[in-house]
Amino acid sequence: MPTRPSAGWYNAPLTILAGFFMRFTIRDVLWLTALIGLALGWFVDHRIVTAEAKLWTNRAVDAEMAMKSDGWIVDWRDADRGPYFVYPNGRTWAPYGR
Repeated sequence: MPTRPSAGWYNAPLTILAGFFMRFTIRDVLWLTALIGLALGWFVDHRIVTAEAKLWTNRAVDAEMAMKSDGWIVDWRDADRGPYFVYPNGRTWAPYGR
């Protein structure tokens, strides 16, 4: 296949271009493997952490509903410090010393 004189790779025959674009060194393959491994590790860890957070959120909601059904008042206004409880008889209790 004759080609005309060119100033770049875009006029080269297809067989030469295929060899040019498909050359990978061991270093390239190792970098790609490390990158995929890191991304996969982050993805798995993220799924585990969000599943645990959802589990604890569900448990907190269940505990709150059980306490409310027994006559307690549960207040989450300052959620960073934890809930604020009011006993059925009117006394208050904050587990983290408000």
